[in-house]
Amino acid sequence: MSTEALPRVAEVQGYAKGRFGPIWDVFARCVARQQRGGAALAVYQDGQQVVDLTGGVFEPDSLVQVFSVSKAVVALAAAHAAENGRLDLDQPLAEYWDDFNRPATVAITARMVLSHSAGIPAVDTPMTTQELLAGRLDHAVARQDPFWTPGVEHGYAAFTHGALMDGIFTRTVGRGVSAYTAEFLTTPLDIEFWFGAPEHALSRVVQTEFAPPCLTPDEASAHSTAAAIVDGSFAPIVADATAFFAEPDVVRASWPSMSGISSASALARLLAAAVGTVAGVRVLTADGLTGLTRPRSEGWDRMMHKPSRFGSGVELPTAHFPLLGAGTFGHQGAAGSVVAADPASGLAVAYTTNIGTPALGASDQALVLLGAVRQCMEFDNPSSSRRPGQ
Repeated sequence: MSTEALPRVAEVQGYAKGRFGPIWDVFARCVARQQRGGAALAVYQDGQQVVDLTGGVFEPDSLVQVFSVSKAVVALAAAHAAENGRLDLDQPLAEYWDDFNRPATVAITARMVLSHSAGIPAVDTPMTTQELLAGRLDHAVARQDPFWTPGVEHGYAAFTHGALMDGIFTRTVGRGVSAYTAEFLTTPLDIEFWFGAPEHALSRVVQTEFAPPCLTPDEASAHSTAAAIVDGSFAPIVADATAFFAEPDVVRASWPSMSGISSASALARLLAAAVGTVAGVRVLTADGLTGLTRPRSEGWDRMMHKPSRFGSGVELPTAHFPLLGAGTFGHQGAAGSVVAADPASGLAVAYTTNIGTPALGASDQALVLLGAVRQCMEFDNPSSSRRPGQ
């Protein structure tokens, strides 16, 4: 077959070293399956980067909105603050946040917020984009009565989680989550991660596209029987997610639940510093890591309508989201991006994309790549970073 007759070739650049050599082709196939947009994959092992790949429209310096992957960064910031005596995760919010000093909310703790068991996964009142940008959600979560007895059940707090954690940080450590993360996590590691894009980085942010949503039978059943809890803060997102997240003011907004702007390489470096040391920097001690990953909420998720498991702000493996296997942790984002780490093997993985799928959460490509990374660790294969033709 002549070169002119060949189908299009998946555009991939970067490297995959040593035992991770096969990841190059797996990633290329994932880029081909995605068909449009871009993607990136980064892997660290024992503090060293071993995979750095970009494909499609992504350039090596491209940035993307990572949505709820942001919650993993919030979790690391909270664990760091707790380890350093700045935040007591088990202290009732009512002791330092007056709005929570009422019977329905007096028992809520930061740990419950992080593990999605506080009972405030939503707000009753529908909000506009302008109200969200003006910070009205910060006040709404403090007035919201819990949807269940705090600590008894759990349900994923997609948007309210960030407003609650920001209020907790402001009242306990004297600065918001964004400022704390910049000072103690991202600056020491020299990585690009922000809650909301700074002006100088806007030109490198690749716009996210969302496909029309598709419900599972369990999700549809919950909505048809009124078992679903409707979140007023999601009103403008449900109306048109692609348009909402393309708004320049939204891209710049600092919402710790979902406004993270970063790259796969930066995210993997941060997770690597949580499970080990990177360039002399370690984010958490072994005890801090244990506290982060100990299961806090397990079972049926009132918001997601499926089983879920959470530590103190991070997702733990389930059949829906197996991460890197038993003992690992991470988080997925609405448009398909994922981070995962394995304390036992020193692995940290990040996958980013700008193409959302009909079923929100980790993309199929991300799940394939997580499995491939796990396989590379399980087998002592002799593959090197050199590919045929090099």
